[in-house]
Amino acid sequence: MQIPEFQQSYFRFYLDFEQRQALSVSHKPPTRTNRIRVTLESICRLTHRPSDRSTTYALSAACRTERVGAGRNQLWIEPNAACAFVCSDDGQVAIFKNWHKRDPGVMLYPESLGPQPERQSFRSEENFDETALEIAMVDATLLQDFEQISEAILGTQPIISRIEYSDDEFDVCIDQPVKTINLAQRDRLQQTDTGPIILPDLSAERLGQAGLEIDVFDLAFSAWHASDWAEFVIQAPLELADGVSINHYSRTRHVEPTTNTLWVATC
Repeated sequence: MQIPEFQQSYFRFYLDFEQRQALSVSHKPPTRTNRIRVTLESICRLTHRPSDRSTTYALSAACRTERVGAGRNQLWIEPNAACAFVCSDDGQVAIFKNWHKRDPGVMLYPESLGPQPERQSFRSEENFDETALEIAMVDATLLQDFEQISEAILGTQPIISRIEYSDDEFDVCIDQPVKTINLAQRDRLQQTDTGPIILPDLSAERLGQAGLEIDVFDLAFSAWHASDWAEFVIQAPLELADGVSINHYSRTRHVEPTTNTLWVATC
């Protein structure tokens, strides 16, 4: 069996600003080109059983909005946003941006493109000159009982969580590095608490609203301590006061049945 090696897996993209107008920036780029490498946080494979179509989606690590190559005291854009990319092995890309509040009025560049959206999706060729999704795989061993899981938690080898389940016509498989895990030895229990991941909403309503399949994903954290169910806390709009809302991990979802497993690399 093989699992992803997240620290050696990347989403890469390239922009030549002399050849195209980027659709996703909020300032005039100081440089003529930009080539980006960003590690991955999680991977989700969606398999549509009726068509036997399988697509791999990946969530990048988060960065902050910046001006690459700007002068002193100009590198960070204000108001600053957290920025993460979702990409697929068939050329779909989505950009998630979160500011201190929802809809802060940050404009795209040039401003004739309108306000910068919190979520923006497109085919890769519509915004980038090159893209690549590189997922490194390593041989892995399944942790089969509490003793093996305990030994792994007390050790130093990276642990990978895999959550698998079916949702109507789709099979879902989510892989993520276990950044945080709890171990209650007297109770013979371990519980993951880790993220972010991308979690698909495969309801008929969400699928009907999606321009691209990549639009069905939300950011979430996962937790599980049993092998057959898991719970997620999902980033969603949360109203703080009249007319003021933020994106916050505030909506929970229980999925059952699932198949949950933990893995460690064998090399």
